[in-house]
Amino acid sequence: MVEEKVGFVPRILVRRPLGTRDYGLLLTTSRAIFVLQSASKVGLGGALGGAIGGVIAAKLTTRRTIDPRNAEPELLARDAGSLSVWYAAISSVRIWKALSNTYHLRVDFATPAGMRAKIKGSLDPPPTKVAQNKMRGVGRDETARDYARQVRDAFRRAVPSSVRVRVGRSR
Repeated sequence: MVEEKVGFVPRILVRRPLGTRDYGLLLTTSRAIFVLQSASKVGLGGALGGAIGGVIAAKLTTRRTIDPRNAEPELLARDAGSLSVWYAAISSVRIWKALSNTYHLRVDFATPAGMRAKIKGSLDPPPTKVAQNKMRGVGRDETARDYARQVRDAFRRAVPSSVRVRVGRSR
């Protein structure tokens, strides 16, 4: 069976102790591929402190040039910065709105070794989308809500019906 692209989520921010990772998410007919777009070391800069820490953090931020929309899924899945999760390993997908008016995504899955794992991130619309909507008079909250709906719909189209895709208000 040929693996086809079913959906794309341009931006999911995953916060880590030493910085934030910006992923694009490619949904295919058989798996979800989280493709690293950039990695910030702001936490490291904060630990160093002051203006020097900020300059060092900015220098350590890496941006990737992989275009998940046009690259082959297998190439993306093999990239060192990517996380590939087969739908058969996913137990649930949850999208919720936090009190801070941001939306979050959590994907629970089993690793190839059988361990339970999750990837959790913020569904921040791409800045270009926010700017375009602002010019049309659409506020940030509405843009974020529409983005979360698009992510929900993409998952519902892509994953098998055995995977729960839940949407809720808060965690």
